[in-house]
Amino acid sequence: KGVCPPESDFAFSSHWRAARVVFDQRQRVSELDNRRRTLEYALEEARSDEERRSIRSELARLDYEQRAERDRLMYEESRLNQFSRGIR
Repeated sequence: KGVCPPESDFAFSSHWRAARVVFDQRQRVSELDNRRRTLEYALEEARSDEERRSIRSELARLDYEQRAERDRLMYEESRLNQFSRGIR
């Protein structure tokens, strides 16, 4: 706040917020990727059918969530790219 000249402050702040949304979304996708790896390892180490069933169920739910979060990331990256082209 107050660093940019007033005529460019709004554009800079808007662009920064859009970029922050993309950054946060990339973090979310990365967290889900890490969760998937953890579950895949747990599946390999599972000792019972019930444990494997539970892990597979969690993996299926995670698949759905990952697709949704990746779609959102693509959308936010597209918005950021469009925004960036408009500022130039």
